[in-house]
Amino acid sequence: MFQLRNLGNLKFGLEFALWRRHQHQTRIAAHTEQNGTKLMMNSQSIGNNQNVIEITGRPGQIWGAMVIPAGGKTTMRIVGDTLQTTTRVNLGLETKETFTRIQKIDSVEMAEGRIWWLLIIGLFTAVWIVGLILIALFFVIKQNWIVIHSSKTSLILFHSDTSKVKQFCSNLLSVARQLNTRTPANNNVPNRVSQNLKNQGNGKHGNNGQLSSQPM
Repeated sequence: MFQLRNLGNLKFGLEFALWRRHQHQTRIAAHTEQNGTKLMMNSQSIGNNQNVIEITGRPGQIWGAMVIPAGGKTTMRIVGDTLQTTTRVNLGLETKETFTRIQKIDSVEMAEGRIWWLLIIGLFTAVWIVGLILIALFFVIKQNWIVIHSSKTSLILFHSDTSKVKQFCSNLLSVARQLNTRTPANNNVPNRVSQNLKNQGNGKHGNNGQLSSQPM
C-alpha cells in the first residue's frame, strides 16, 4: 500500500512537472511571436517614414512674436520641383492652394512650445478655479510645428507625428539641394527624385541596370 501511494505521488509529480514545462514553453513562444510582430511593425513604419513626400496637420499663423494654430486642415506635398500646400477651412467650404518653388526654400524650422493663450487667459482669471486650470494646462500641454521659410513667404503647419515630419523635411531639403546643384543638362532631377521616393514607398525597382543595344 505504501509503495502504491509513493508511485501515485511520483506519477502526479511527473505530470505536474510536464504541465509546468508545457506552460513555460507556451509563454516563451507567445512572447517570441509578440516581439517578432513588434519588430516587423517597427521596420515597416521606418521604411514608410523614409519615403515621406506628404504630411498633414493644422495651419498656423504668426501673431506678434508667437506662432498660433488656426482652424482647418493643411496638407503639404512634394510635387516635382514645387511644394504644394493645400489648406481647407470653414468645414472644407474654402480651399487655398499655394505652390512654392523648392529651389527658393531657405530653411526649415521644427519647433516645440506651449500654448501661450492658456497662460494669458489663466493669469487674468486666476482668482477663479478656471484660471488655475488653464495655467496648469499651459505647463502640461505641448504642441509641435514646422515653419518653411522661403524668399517671399513662410509656411506653418502644426503636427503630431514628429518622426514623419522630420523625414519629410529631410526629403524636402534633399530635393532643394539637388535643385540648387544641378547642371543645365540634368533638368529632370526634381521629377526623378520625387518619382524615386514614390517608387521606394511602393516597393518598386527601376530598370537602370539594363543595357540597351543600338545598331552600329
